[in-house]
Amino acid sequence: MLEGIDAFDVTLQLAGRLSQPDIRIESDMDDLLSAGLKRVIEQQQTALKSRLKREISQRTEDEIGAVKSGFSGFQGIERELENRLEFGSDLLNELPGNFG
Repeated sequence: MLEGIDAFDVTLQLAGRLSQPDIRIESDMDDLLSAGLKRVIEQQQTALKSRLKREISQRTEDEIGAVKSGFSGFQGIERELENRLEFGSDLLNELPGNFG
């Protein structure tokens, strides 16, 4: 967090008498620390999002594969139903009076 800070400003103001000095110190260090902390948090957040997405994908991959393979059986049923409907339609067209 501090590695990006090359320099910072400090202002020291002295006023008043020696018996009652008025000392003020100002610095931009708080802004620099805040920016550094924000950068670290954003990096951690990005890493956490990537890790979370990866783990969700890994955990759901097997389940999705099982569901997909379960649906593949329906394609065979669909083809069989289409064949039977076509056969039935052909039979109706061959009957006298042509019901089809």
